[in-house]
Amino acid sequence: MPAGEAYISSSQLRVAVGAGAWNQVDIPAGARDALLTVDDETATWRLSTDNGIGLGAGTFVAAAVGLTFRGTAVAPVTVYVNPSAGTTIQVLYQTES
Repeated sequence: MPAGEAYISSSQLRVAVGAGAWNQVDIPAGARDALLTVDDETATWRLSTDNGIGLGAGTFVAAAVGLTFRGTAVAPVTVYVNPSAGTTIQVLYQTES
């Protein structure tokens, strides 16, 4: 963390998601270095910022792997996930307060 920055709070957001569809997940404004993971460590998943694309498109994420959004969200960030099995997406992040 750069000198002078004080991120003092950690938060977790959990969203139930179903397989075979793009599921909306919102990363809140102010979230720093948000980490997305799935509870079902055997499930692969795909990530996209566009829910209008085919279900086999988007960024492939292997089972038991998470993705980090580096930096601080200045506005809410909407992403879409399509897991291979129904599960829960966790969004872990830090904030200034």
